[in-house]
Order: sequence, then C-alpha cells, then structure tokens
Amino acid sequence: MRTLCFVTSNKNKFKEYQTILNLPLEMINLKLEEIQALEPEKIVEEKAKRAFLKIKKPLLVEDAGLFIENLNGFPGALVKWAMETVGLKRLCQIVGKNRKAKVKIVTGFYNGKIFRKFSGEIAGTIAKSPRGQNGWLWDKIFIPTGYKKTLTELGPEIKNKIFVRKIALEKLKKFLISSF
Repeated sequence: MRTLCFVTSNKNKFKEYQTILNLPLEMINLKLEEIQALEPEKIVEEKAKRAFLKIKKPLLVEDAGLFIENLNGFPGALVKWAMETVGLKRLCQIVGKNRKAKVKIVTGFYNGKIFRKFSGEIAGTIAKSPRGQNGWLWDKIFIPTGYKKTLTELGPEIKNKIFVRKIALEKLKKFLISSF
C-alpha cells in the first residue's frame, strides 16, 4: 500500500494512528483554515479537500466533538473553543441535572477522487467538576458509560482500549485493506 499522509501537528496522535493502523503513514503539519460547525463530519470533509489541494497526495484528517445532551449537542466540534472560552470547570457547572454526553471522532480519507469518513463514538456523562492531572480537551470531565472515573483518571491503557479514535481507525483500516 502507498504511504498515506496524516495531516496533523500532534505527534502523539500521529503515533496512535501508526500503532492502530499499522500502515505506512507520513505526518504532515499543515495549517488549514477550518470551517466552524458543530458536526465534525462537515469539518473533516472540508479539511480533507483543502489539504489535498495543497499536498496532492492521499491523506487522512481528523476532527472530534463533545456533545452534551442538555446543551443541545453543544459544544460539539467547537469543543476547543468552548474549553478556551468557558473553561472545563464552568462547562461542568452549566450542564445541569441531565449530564448525558457523547464523544465522537471522525477520520476522513481523501485521495482526490474518493472521500470517506469513519467515526467512533462513546456515550457517557459529564463530571460535576474536572478530575485528573493530564489529558486532552474533555478527558478531565468525560466519564464513559460503565465507569466512575474520567478518561484522565482511567489512564491511557484503559482509555486507548475504549476510546473512539480506535473505533474510527479500525473501520478505516478495513476500508483501506479491502479497497486499495
């Protein structure tokens, strides 16, 4: 299989992609203007097409979102903006009694002709306050269904077993192996 380009600036995420896909990947750090939308699917499609115009090679892109039921799906894919603007602590406070939420990651593949998206999602709840020391965006406030701890508190070993990126990438891998 030809090497795929993964458009990201995050080295840890790139390593995760390499480990899960176990296919030839090249990390491309490319600054792209992103559309603003709640749904990561829309962002991924636009990001993939913009990236292809610049590098002209088969590629992968990713976007993610945190969807809080009591906030009508907000912040969705605007999660980074919400975390920077409102903060984790305040977000936990404004959720209300219904703390149900889901996390979704969408990976997009585009080779200039074919665009496909692969998503993974897990349900859970929002903690009453941030918990844990490390983590990315929502890791300190998202508690997956069946657990009592946040993703940060669960640690990388458990998080990587249940996390949505793995779900999305396993679907992508099946597509790549069967199609190319």
